[in-house]
Amino acid sequence: MHRMCAVLLSFGAAVVIGGAPPSASAASEGCIPGGSTDFNGDGTVDVAVADPGATVNGVVNSGRVHVLSGGQEGTVSLPLTPPGGAVRFGTALATTDVNLDGCDDLLVGAPDEAVTVGGATVDKAGAIYLYFGAQDGLGTPMRITQGTTLGGSAPEAGDNFGASLAAGTTASGVPFVLAGAPGESVGSLSAAGSVFYLYNGAWTELTEDSPTVEGFAEAGDRWGSVLAATSLHFAVGDPLEDISQFVDSGNVDVFRHASASNGAISVGFLNQEMPGQSGYGESGDHFGASLAMTVFTDGTRLKSLLAIGVPGEAMESNSQPDAGRVVATVTISDAVDTTELLEIHQDVADVDGASETGDAFGSALAIVNRAATGVVPAWSDLLLAVGIPGEEGGLTDQGGIQVFSLVGGAGEHDRWVDPAIVANTGWTPKAGARMGAYLSASSSHLFIGDPAGNTPALWAVPWSVVTGQSTTDPIYAIRPGLNGVPPTGTGTFGAAAV
Repeated sequence: MHRMCAVLLSFGAAVVIGGAPPSASAASEGCIPGGSTDFNGDGTVDVAVADPGATVNGVVNSGRVHVLSGGQEGTVSLPLTPPGGAVRFGTALATTDVNLDGCDDLLVGAPDEAVTVGGATVDKAGAIYLYFGAQDGLGTPMRITQGTTLGGSAPEAGDNFGASLAAGTTASGVPFVLAGAPGESVGSLSAAGSVFYLYNGAWTELTEDSPTVEGFAEAGDRWGSVLAATSLHFAVGDPLEDISQFVDSGNVDVFRHASASNGAISVGFLNQEMPGQSGYGESGDHFGASLAMTVFTDGTRLKSLLAIGVPGEAMESNSQPDAGRVVATVTISDAVDTTELLEIHQDVADVDGASETGDAFGSALAIVNRAATGVVPAWSDLLLAVGIPGEEGGLTDQGGIQVFSLVGGAGEHDRWVDPAIVANTGWTPKAGARMGAYLSASSSHLFIGDPAGNTPALWAVPWSVVTGQSTTDPIYAIRPGLNGVPPTGTGTFGAAAV
């Protein structure tokens, strides 16, 4: 069912080895405009790195987030006092200026946190923590849970609220937050999933049974486990959706931000059985297992470009199961254009490499548009990084990251980020590292989480280096034991970053 809540919130980087954090151009006062994170308004980029499996005060999987302030030495580790238990604090991160004070705010998901309801403990109901930015840094957080804080459905065991997050500001300047609760039951349907949407200061809970959502809820879908958003649209990945007879084939729902209400407006959905889509639905494709979105113009209007990962796709007539692929589709304000902009995989002409069983190409995605607003992007502006954690690269499951321009053909400008770019930083390949499983991006850097590497780290690679436009812009490493980060790698360090 569709639930509207009248609950209102009261509100109107990476470190170079032996050097300073990355910077970006900024106004003389206030925070950096245009997508670079600045929690304290000092005009330099801040970076938050999650370690959701961290042991804190003896509690395994308690979780920790490290915030590196660009204008100060050292870091702040959050939470200073863990929320309690194995909550996996930092499973998801997002930033936006929620209270419109000019400083970015940090949202942290703790999906395994227990919530007390009527004196009873509800295990793994989940919570998110909102840290408001200020000139003196991030302060005491607001704890947000279902039922009490949000209204709508009450917390239930295994809801995992906060397992996914996305946030930003709409084209009209309204901040928004999306928080997934993939374990949410819808009626009698266990783990059908839901998404909470903050817009205009009020929360709406959406499920696949909502009137504004196409389709219907099914047990085990875990709808809301994957989220992406721009200033124009947001998308909800449903990789466990059954399409016709194909189990876990996958689906993606797309919405635009409402202009005059607190509700989201559906503009359509995508799956591999639709006209205009390459490939076809198969069981286990997991279409929508990863999503990435950015805004661009084709010279006529601003649009959202949505990239969709299909890591379970079998290539070469099913002889290479789980090789994976990515599709990129343009969405517009009123409806989804189901005609693909590009289909990307390693069997496309001129793309380097070859599809192999278990590559899981498209398991993670990160996208950027470096062109100014309203400017048609060049090939080096509109870029998509694709994680390939099962890539062999000489070692079993070493992993890799391949970057594609979304201007022109898929094989015109593709290039590998590792090992060629990262090799001179001290990174060395490792069997089983599955590099490429964790990707995110800022306007200036591609962030690569490498928690299972020889030394757990988050790599910050300038897009200018990725494109070959610079050979001197430094690649940064954030890792335990460097520049104030506690020397406590757990195998999940870098699993999320903003």
